[in-house]
Amino acid sequence: MSELEQLNANIIAAKETLQAAKELISTPEKWTKGQFAKNTNGGGVIAFSPDATCWSSLGSLKRANVVLWESAAVYLTQCLPAGFSDVELYNDDPNTTHADIMALFDHAIAKLEATA
Repeated sequence: MSELEQLNANIIAAKETLQAAKELISTPEKWTKGQFAKNTNGGGVIAFSPDATCWSSLGSLKRANVVLWESAAVYLTQCLPAGFSDVELYNDDPNTTHADIMALFDHAIAKLEATA
């Protein structure tokens, strides 16, 4: 595989991870703050636990692709609003809404689509 083909494969994998992660947190009930993932009782669990019912931004990436989540997180980080440099801090900020997180994912996915 050429270097260009590998780069395109990485971009596609990151985009697919972002899309799958966004789907996991597609409703406010499936999104959370303060933990990577929570169960139905609101207790913290690991992101890929079968008991997880809601995820943070990074937790959803971990659940979507335990191997490539960090690569996809780079694109979310690049799309953070001014004043933020950490996805989880933005996710957990009291002023951040579910709609803000969906817009962040949309921005990162669009950036990858423009690159490919």
